Amino acid sequence: MICEFLPRKYKELLIEIADADDLINAGYGKRSVYMIKKVKVISDEKCEKLIDVLGERAVPVLKEAFDEFYNELKQRHVLL
Repeated sequence: MICEFLPRKYKELLIEIADADDLINAGYGKRSVYMIKKVKVISDEKCEKLIDVLGERAVPVLKEAFDEFYNELKQRHVLL
């Protein structure tokens, strides 16, 4: 559910911090790892699995995404 709302740039950051083993553990085959690292595109389902695999390493990326979302809401006066 997290990745459904996660902007592409944060999904790309998750891919950048992941190593080949992380991507394999998230469900990609060995042949796909190079392509995923190159094009930096990941499905929401695989993204969710990657977050689980990355664990604490994913927290800074997710926190940054949340902070950006929160600030955008504040700017639009949705939050008072």
